[in-house]
Amino acid sequence: MPCKPTVEMMPSARPDVGQAPVGAWMQRHFVYLAPTDTVAEATELMRFVRARHLLVVQEGILVGLLTYRDLLEAQSEAGAPRASRVAVALAGAGSGVTVAELMVRAPATIVASATLREAASRMLTLHLGCLPVVEPSPAGPRLIGIVTEADLLRAAYASAGRGV
Repeated sequence: MPCKPTVEMMPSARPDVGQAPVGAWMQRHFVYLAPTDTVAEATELMRFVRARHLLVVQEGILVGLLTYRDLLEAQSEAGAPRASRVAVALAGAGSGVTVAELMVRAPATIVASATLREAASRMLTLHLGCLPVVEPSPAGPRLIGIVTEADLLRAAYASAGRGV
């Protein structure tokens, strides 16, 4: 007599990882900078920790985001006619240029209770490699984590039953 399929045997019974909260997959330990740090320090930190995104924080509040792409774009502008002071300084190793001059202010964010599907959709729509995870506070968005493309891939891989 054939056995009746159980919930464990049915592929559709696997939990939908897209509905998992961002808070379950975000990185709670992250590297960040102050707006007054120099771009040279930021570049060195990115190389040291092998990161493509650095959060810019002031007194626990997210004030910006600096990405490897931002650094590359600013450096490529250095040779252009009418290059900005930032681009020219970056061509000379970024001495004196602060993170605040180059960072993306008020970057797109997400809350920990949002789903991974919402995070992926926002990242794809806005062409982002990461989303800072924040909690609202009277002083501004309080940074509690970061979710990256790698975190989304890790979640998808784990949901396929392969672990991480």
